[in-house]
Amino acid sequence: MIPHDRIWHELKLSRIHLEYLNLYISKIVKIDKRVDIFLGVTYILSIVGWYRLNEYPKVWAFILSSIGLFRLYKSKLMPSESEISTIKSVFEFYIDYNRYMEDLFVKSLNNIIDETAAGAQLNDLKDSERIMMKINKHETIKETEPMYSIANQNYLQYLKKFTDGQS
Repeated sequence: MIPHDRIWHELKLSRIHLEYLNLYISKIVKIDKRVDIFLGVTYILSIVGWYRLNEYPKVWAFILSSIGLFRLYKSKLMPSESEISTIKSVFEFYIDYNRYMEDLFVKSLNNIIDETAAGAQLNDLKDSERIMMKINKHETIKETEPMYSIANQNYLQYLKKFTDGQS
């Protein structure tokens, strides 16, 4: 396979990874904020409403304990802050990786570097991606078909901006 074809293929994959991670991070952060706001408001309302619920101590205790249990198990149900931070670092890696791939593709396509040098640089970039995947291997990103199709559509729109300008 000609190196710029391999580079083009890797460039497309990295862009889809980038779009998908962007969607995933924004979805998780949005859900996390909503859950925190809900728990905070519920907790404050239960404390403020204590004078009303004082007549029903079991109800008040149930509300407070259920909020506490949900906070305790929230880390099991949703990614933790450290997991989100790791995923964000992977996202930042793919931003840089995509830029390097674009630069390498342009150099290869315009014959600024020869095929051997392009292949060597591509292999170096692939090795850096393997290192990032080892760092991220413990973080589970649940891939959903709708999010993947949205990421693919975003990638195609991104690609269309450049192909429309060149034709």
